[in-house]
Order: sequence, then C-alpha cells, then structure tokens
Amino acid sequence: MKEAVTAVAKAADHGIAERDPKAIGAVMEALVLAGVGMSYSGNSRPASGSEHHMSHYWEMKFLQRGEHGILHGTKVGIGTIVSLHLYKYAAKMLADTTLLKKSAPKFDKASWSKKMLDIYGPAGPSVIALEEKVAKNDDSNVQKRREKVIANKEKIQGLIKQLPSIDETLQRMKKIKEPYKPEQIGVTEDMLKIAIMYAKELRNRYGLLQLLYDFGQIEDAAEIVSKQIMKLD
Repeated sequence: MKEAVTAVAKAADHGIAERDPKAIGAVMEALVLAGVGMSYSGNSRPASGSEHHMSHYWEMKFLQRGEHGILHGTKVGIGTIVSLHLYKYAAKMLADTTLLKKSAPKFDKASWSKKMLDIYGPAGPSVIALEEKVAKNDDSNVQKRREKVIANKEKIQGLIKQLPSIDETLQRMKKIKEPYKPEQIGVTEDMLKIAIMYAKELRNRYGLLQLLYDFGQIEDAAEIVSKQIMKLD
C-alpha cells in the first residue's frame, strides 16, 4: 500500500490533471496493488479506513434524502483530509500521559442504540445488530485495546509520522482540482461532526476513530477538527 500511495502521489504531482497516460497508468497500477493487498489480508482494511467509513455515512445520509450524492472516491478524498487532522490530534493525545490515564468511557447500550436509530434512520437496526454481534464498544473490549495502545504508543506515533502532511496532501488535491472541503460536496459541519463520532459503527474494524473513542476523545476531536476543516482555504 505504501507503493500504491507513493505512485498516486507522484502521479498527482505530475500528470493526473493533464490526463497524462503514464500518470493514469500509475493510478491504475496502484489500484491493482490495493486489490492485491486486500486479497492477502482477506478484507478491505489495506485500502479502507476511517476516511471510507465517513464517506459511507455521508452516502447513506444523501441517499436517505433522495440524493445520489458525489462519487465515493471524492468523499473519501475529503475524509482523508479529515483523517490527517485526526491523526495529528491522536499523536498529541498519545504524547499526553494525563489523557491516556483518564478513565475509559462507559458504554450505555440503551442510549447508544437510540442514538443509532436517530442518526442512521432505516439503517440503524443493522448498526445495532453489528454491535450486538461483535461488542466492539463493550467496556472490557475497550479496556483491552487501551492497554495494547499504551504498550505500543511509540510504534503508533512512528507510523503517524510517516503519513503525508496535511499541506502537501491539500496541494495535490488542489492541483488535480479535487474537492477537499466538506462544503464543496454538500456536507455540513454537523454531518462532519457526526461522521467523526459515529461512522466507526458501520464496520467491525479497529481504526483511528475507534482509538479516539476508546480513550474518551472522540467528541473533543470531532469538535476541534470540524472547526479546523471548515476553516480550510
């Protein structure tokens, strides 16, 4: 996946906007590499993280309103900018011993279920059924993950440092005339906050959003990052 990301980044720097055949070929090759990665792992994790979950949430809301919405990949691009901001937030959190020692959130299944019905509408029962099956928000499972994160926080911080910077990613998106702000595709600040807080419920997959939830930081992160994103030039 690093090869795939590197190839697409280079193509964005030189050629995608002009539809250069070599650049487009690099994008197609990267898609194949992503497919290989997913085949090896047995699921879509190598090519699908929190940015995809947020995109799925937005798609569902658009469809429930009778709107076809924007292409999935375009929403994923905006989700990527959001995720890069959230990773920056997570890096600060992992460096803050006080935050890491704060008590884990207590999962109130009844109020959470009501919230899922409110947020996801007709899709709410499926979201609730997934939680009943895998119990990813169960207090004991949250605590186990917290312990593993704390034990490996230096490794996680190291991986975060390897991510492309927010600025260079924004410049690449602007260069290929790709939307990078939620408002460009009809996503409001409220839809952005809800996606950050609850898009993780759509999949049984541990990622950035679940990590922030496990440490009781998802609401603060949603508030802070949403404001940052909505102020992008």
